[in-house]
Amino acid sequence: MDNLDAPQNNDQGSSLLAGMNHILAAGWRLVPTHGIVDGKCTCKKKHDKDSAAGKHPLHTKYKEEATSDLEDIKNWITTDPNINLAVLCKESGLMVIDVDPRNGGDESLLKLEEFLGGSLPVTVQAKTGVYLAKGTFTRGRHFYFRAEPGEHFYGSFPSLDLPGIDIKHNGHVMLPPSKHLTGENYEWVEGFEPWSIPIARPSQAMLELLLKGEHDKDSSPPPDIDEETLTSRLTCEVTATAYAKRALEFEAAEVASLRQGDSRNSALHESANAMGHLIGDGQISAQEVIVALTVAARVAFAGEEAEEEIASVLRLRGGPLEAGARYPRTYPAIPSFY
Repeated sequence: MDNLDAPQNNDQGSSLLAGMNHILAAGWRLVPTHGIVDGKCTCKKKHDKDSAAGKHPLHTKYKEEATSDLEDIKNWITTDPNINLAVLCKESGLMVIDVDPRNGGDESLLKLEEFLGGSLPVTVQAKTGVYLAKGTFTRGRHFYFRAEPGEHFYGSFPSLDLPGIDIKHNGHVMLPPSKHLTGENYEWVEGFEPWSIPIARPSQAMLELLLKGEHDKDSSPPPDIDEETLTSRLTCEVTATAYAKRALEFEAAEVASLRQGDSRNSALHESANAMGHLIGDGQISAQEVIVALTVAARVAFAGEEAEEEIASVLRLRGGPLEAGARYPRTYPAIPSFY
């Protein structure tokens, strides 16, 4: 195990250490997850969704034990050689595009590249599970990109209908050569390993589609929206654009999926701020956003006395809706063929 930058093909524990020096030197924050043995998750519990098998962290407070220390990782593997390893994306300065061929991810990737006017930037890539899609066995893929501190990404490309493509930033992704439920090991694409090429930044076109965007509340509003216009756009009824409708659907779904321990108030604040940009641009009414996000937040806070907290975040003035609306954001038009 001396040369940890060289791939190794020994047992699971030794293999997990392959390339570890380079990964840890880059500041990646790793956590141990349950593994896969005999086609089942080592937690020995039945998962409602097979996608969770071999992917969920060993411990509840996994973010607190996330580490870039090699000795800690060796200790995990020594204690349980069947574990998998995952990297916390946001904490490691990463954003990962996850392509799932079962849900049309390969076709969606081609559509995305056509929309962007070319291939994704050359960057680190990994293969995930093996799936039967349209009669052909194919591998899922992870494309790693460098994220800057303070950036907030949508969970998918909200302005485009691209099934089978997810954006991983707030959570974690599995690292090669962790074991996938399908029996394959996650695997770095040859020539695109993190020790072979640098991790790219998303292109500007990608950032325009994916970044939620947040602005300093103390900054002066842009010159193209004065207080009269701001008031009008916060209070008037608007027929929502296709983009705004889709963006609201995604934001509401993200909020509704949150549970206790997920920083729900902060996440609701971010979603309201993101939709505020579209309110300020006249693409959707504030009332439509408030209603949808309130319903979603009630799902997230089910069983708790949270009405006052939800209303406070989603107030029309003095909250994230107004803060976002002060900075209108116009997005690219959706091509008709999507």
